[in-house]
Order: sequence, then structure tokens, then C-alpha cells
Amino acid sequence: MSRMPLGMSEDDMVRSLKVTGRYRILSKLEPRRITAGFDFAFLSRGIVLDTKTTGLNARRDEIVEIELVAFSFNEAGRIGDVSAVYGCLQEPSRPISPEITR
Repeated sequence: MSRMPLGMSEDDMVRSLKVTGRYRILSKLEPRRITAGFDFAFLSRGIVLDTKTTGLNARRDEIVEIELVAFSFNEAGRIGDVSAVYGCLQEPSRPISPEITR
């Protein structure tokens, strides 16, 4: 596996990845500002929930990270504003297995 040289610009990195034929860059993610206002064009509300766990057994394994992003959207599914962001980490009570870390 080749490594990218230090000091490459983002545009150079994208070009370098695309040229391999193994990657497709869909779009660059831009952070959205958190707003307290209300845009009536986006009446629906949603939450994206992301969790990280120490394994897949709900009785034995633990949640070690939770992240939430609350947002508004319209009937066409277009995202409006981000209204809140939350993240929390918890130290696991026992080591995480290499299988899960991988």
C-alpha cells in the first residue's frame, strides 16, 4: 500500500486517490453551523445517532461512544439546519477485543 507524501494539499490527495481507480470521492463534507432559529421551509425534525460498542452482544458488551446530530429537513428530504450536536465517551470496563478494534 502506498502512502501519500506529507504536505499534500486536499486537492492533490483527492487526485491521487482517484487515479488509483480504487476510490471515488462523492463530495467534501462541510461543517454546518448550529442554529437556534426556525426555518419554516424545513418543518420535519430528525436525529442521526452513531454509537461505538465493545462488541455485538447486547447483554455483555458496552456502548463506549454516543454521538447525536439534530437537524431539520423538508418533504423532499433536503437537510435544513443543524440544531444541536452531542457527543460522549465512556471508558470500557474491560479491554476491547482485537476483533472489534479491527
